[in-house]
Amino acid sequence: MFPLPSVTRCPPPPAIGHGKPRVQALDEFTSGTSVIYHCEPGYSLLGEASLHCTASGAWSHPLPQCEVTCVSPAVDNGRTNGVQLAYRPRDVVLFECDPGYNLSGSPQAQCQEDGSWDPPIPICERILQCLSPPPIDHGKPSAQALAVFTSGMSVNYSCEIGYWLTGPASVYCTAAGTWSPLPPRCTGSYNFLSEVLGIIGGVLLLLVVIIIIWKIVSKQNTGYYYTHENNKYHEPLTHVTEQKTSFAP
Repeated sequence: MFPLPSVTRCPPPPAIGHGKPRVQALDEFTSGTSVIYHCEPGYSLLGEASLHCTASGAWSHPLPQCEVTCVSPAVDNGRTNGVQLAYRPRDVVLFECDPGYNLSGSPQAQCQEDGSWDPPIPICERILQCLSPPPIDHGKPSAQALAVFTSGMSVNYSCEIGYWLTGPASVYCTAAGTWSPLPPRCTGSYNFLSEVLGIIGGVLLLLVVIIIIWKIVSKQNTGYYYTHENNKYHEPLTHVTEQKTSFAP
């Protein structure tokens, strides 16, 4: 009888820290048998994950290691400076938000030895817009031509001539989409009624002056002259009157 060929066997694949091989229930590991290592959640495999038993009775590669990792951070309505499935301790990522959103928190975070991120992952908050600045009586806000007012923008108020501001001259758009503080008021004694009465009084005075001038001009055109003796108009002396005055006995 011929002797049976010898079968090469490898030792059972050892466990590794925070990981283990995925194998079938075998009593022995002969040449050509393969095993695959995997790590516990929160750890990343360093080295070859798949090993096979060689003809020399040894495993084909050194045992891999499971190293703690940080899960790739996800930011809604934002992004990082690179996309990886996992990060190792001391790795740093940078964050930024999409247009229309504002970053709340730190713009960067570092992977820690325990698999956490420090500082915590920030969030991207939607930027609320403010409506046009509130109007005020006898005044107006600046920057009325702008169609969009975002958080942090400010406007100044001014009053019409004859009025002065009471309250803060500037208001700003808050992150909540409202203006703060309340707009000022324009106060003063000037009003529409006084303006109308002033115009009417000026017109009446002008009419009186015109009438007086017209009367004076009319009297002069008819030959009358004015004397200061008795404050009356007198008929001018004619040639006949002058002769009577000169030759009277």
